[in-house]
Amino acid sequence: MHPEAAAHCYNAERLLLTQSSRSPNSIKKLEEANSRMKQTAWRIAQVLAALQLFKAIELHGVYTNLRSWLSTDQVMSLLNWALSFAGILFVLLPIAAVIGLFRYRRWGFIPLIVFPLIAIVFGAIPIPFVSYLYSSDVQFMGKVTVGINVIFSGIGLALFWYSRSKTEVVE
Repeated sequence: MHPEAAAHCYNAERLLLTQSSRSPNSIKKLEEANSRMKQTAWRIAQVLAALQLFKAIELHGVYTNLRSWLSTDQVMSLLNWALSFAGILFVLLPIAAVIGLFRYRRWGFIPLIVFPLIAIVFGAIPIPFVSYLYSSDVQFMGKVTVGINVIFSGIGLALFWYSRSKTEVVE
């Protein structure tokens, strides 16, 4: 967690737990801390969505191969249909996430969470240049790719939950 966000979280919890009688000033401080925490979650989600879009653009072979998958001389199997649909989602999900999150719409978190799961199909990691940090051993690379993608989906889910959470004032 970002140190600034952790400090805001700690301050908000401390304000909530330590004061039994709420003055208007303490309630205002608590609301401001809560607002800053949510704003930080939105900014992190926006950065992740932009990075996912850059990764989708970088791997243009995923969605430009639709022609070969959908050519008329091949027998269309269920696998070809699934790969072409996943290829379309591979480019549309980051675009939808960027549009939704930069407009502060909650539905923007859905493509942010789903894109890493679609990227597993193509062996991609949702953040550019991360794949250069580990070995090229195929068996090892597949496990690391799946693990990193699941972690990024979890981060997106946590950011969604964090942006919706409310620190309530109990009087």
